[in-house]
Formats: sequence, structure tokens, C-alpha cells
Amino acid sequence: MIYLDVEDLIKKLRDKDTVEQTKQLTQFYVSTRFKLSNNDFELSYVDGADDGGLDFVRTPDTNSYYILQSKFTATPKKSCFNDIKHEIDKIFKTIFQENTNKKADGFINSLRRDIQNSDVVITINWLTTNV
Repeated sequence: MIYLDVEDLIKKLRDKDTVEQTKQLTQFYVSTRFKLSNNDFELSYVDGADDGGLDFVRTPDTNSYYILQSKFTATPKKSCFNDIKHEIDKIFKTIFQENTNKKADGFINSLRRDIQNSDVVITINWLTTNV
């Protein structure tokens, strides 16, 4: 589906289920950010129950790790600090303690091997339709 902008995306996804809303929001953003094909998106999309705060993961180059957490709501509301902190805490727990997101095993294992490398850059983005 093609969206003109975020407002168009929200309007078109308003009646979809929450899983599809989050997936479409994530694809809208990362397809532009990384110029991904649908197949490449599907390989990096790791959202689901017990995802450890990881909805999308990508290694765009040798020393870069990219993590995205997405939240879609059709009715805008303010994101509070505690909501964001909770997701970041889940991501850190996934990286440093227990990975509950089996779809992201390869990514997490690679990140754990490389994390001591001072050239490694880890980017964590919070994507939301909330303001």
C-alpha cells in the first residue's frame, strides 16, 4: 500500500488490526530509510509476542546495528517517558541477558560478538504515530 504521508497512513490503517497497523507503519518507515524490497523487509521484521522490544532489526553495513521499536495508534496520544524507558529496558535485556525473540537470533548473536568493538554503532529508534 502507498501512503502520501503519516496522516494518510493513519487514516488508511485505522480499521486494521493492531498487528497489521504496526507492521505497515514499520514498513512505511524502513522502506524509505533503507530502500528495502518487500522480501528484505520481511527478513528483518521480527515483531511478535515476546519480541524483546525488537520489531525490526538490520545490519546495514559491517559495523552498524539498527533496532526499531514501533507503536501505532489511530488516535494520537502523548508517549510518556516511562513507556519509552520500558521498551528500551526490554531491548537491553534482550541484548545483554535473555533473547526471547527467536526471529532475531542471528542479529542478537552477531551483535553480542561485536559489541566490544569500538567501531560498532548501535542505533535504536522509537517509531510511533503518537505525539
